[in-house]
Amino acid sequence: MATIPRTRRAFWEDKFAANVDRDQRNIADLEQLGWRVATIWECETRKREDLRSMLTNFLAIEDNKRSTD
Repeated sequence: MATIPRTRRAFWEDKFAANVDRDQRNIADLEQLGWRVATIWECETRKREDLRSMLTNFLAIEDNKRSTD
């Protein structure tokens, strides 16, 4: 979770809320076009094996879906 700076708190709260709204709209738009979306947070990239496992699982879901179509 993001830490809100102590100065100009209202500005940062509004900015973070706008970022969340924008990201949700973008994800919805991509899904409407048929894309699957995975969100990877910077902190999730630190453990390479965990990241590899997460991506492998994400991609395997699509492979399994295609093989059953």
